[in-house]
This record gives sequence, structure tokens and C-alpha cells, in this order.
Amino acid sequence: MTKVEELMNMTNLLKVVELTPMIGKETSDNYSPTLTSKLIEVTSNGCVFEIAPNHYTEEGNEMVGTRKIVPLWLSANMFFGI
Repeated sequence: MTKVEELMNMTNLLKVVELTPMIGKETSDNYSPTLTSKLIEVTSNGCVFEIAPNHYTEEGNEMVGTRKIVPLWLSANMFFGI
């Protein structure tokens, strides 16, 4: 394993550790039809989010409960902006 691969693995592991306490919490999600998603599961391959109800209008609420997989880097950005 190269140093770059080793560093990427360590970075992903850190993201898993940081995101795990966020399970069950909602966050802003620009790719959700309701603009809100709830973190369901964190794995080393990505995070599972469930589309949450729209807090402002009824728009997109027909998709509530749909699950999707989001890469770790984007999941961390959704919660922490990094």
C-alpha cells in the first residue's frame, strides 16, 4: 500500500468516527427533494441517508423515507462543512 492510499484510509476512518455520533440526526442536503436528510448508517464505503420531511413546504414530501448512499467526504461536508 502506498503512502497516499494509507493516508486516504486513515482519513476515511476518521470520517467514520466523526460521523457515527450523528446517526439519527437531520442535516441540510442540497441533493434531496426536501433539502433535508437524516443519517441512518455510516460505513467505510459511504453513508446511508433517508430523505426527511420538508420543513418549509410540502414540496418533495412524496419522497420521504427514500434511502440513498452518499460518499464519506460529502457526508462529512453536509454535517461539518469541511
